[in-house]
Amino acid sequence: MIAYLIDDEPAASEVLEWALKKYCPTITSIKSFSDLSAAHVSITQQPPDVLFLDIDMPNLNGFEFLKSLGRVDFPVIFVTAHESYALTAIKVSALDYLLKPVDKDELIAAVDKVRTNKTSTNIHEFLVSLQKQEKIQIHHDGQISFVLPEEVVYLKADRSYTSIFLANGKELVVSKTLKDVESQFLQPEFIRVHHSYLINKQHVRAISKGGNSFLILSNEREIPISRAKKQDVLKLLGT
Repeated sequence: MIAYLIDDEPAASEVLEWALKKYCPTITSIKSFSDLSAAHVSITQQPPDVLFLDIDMPNLNGFEFLKSLGRVDFPVIFVTAHESYALTAIKVSALDYLLKPVDKDELIAAVDKVRTNKTSTNIHEFLVSLQKQEKIQIHHDGQISFVLPEEVVYLKADRSYTSIFLANGKELVVSKTLKDVESQFLQPEFIRVHHSYLINKQHVRAISKGGNSFLILSNEREIPISRAKKQDVLKLLGT
């Protein structure tokens, strides 16, 4: 079987590749990618028999990347360093995942499920179910608020804090970095458009594609798009 590994951290891919070669002889060819554009091209030209996909990547998370592929007819094994609500959705959809550091026995079991065709390939159904997840718990100011994903307009990083802006005009300040908070917002509608901003594309009302590109959201805020993320962001927004 041909396996593709996608992770923004090459060292993590090297560890997984070593484990696959040592413990999973049915995997006969491995390609590793840290660049999502290169991975996209390779998958389009020659789909793998199985894709090991990191969820927590800075430019596009794993779910956003899958959505950018369109049709996915091969098994996907998600890899993540964080426990999150998304793992429940993965289980319900009969998909597989591995927690970092990857356990040898769990890796062998996951590959064996692919070999015996017991791993679901219904990625579209999974992405739809992810969009319908229940309310997100937000810990702020000594209390917990429960909000629906569609109520969140955008998140903004402020050093070791993150501000979450809601459609009703409220601002919730969380004492965590945006990178830490982002694991709670893995639904496909959330896009990291800048190192300081995570936006809900359902609230995008206009796009400026000029030199300094930015988005205009439903609350009339202008959110910058970083040059490094511009192509991926525009693709996810369908422009």
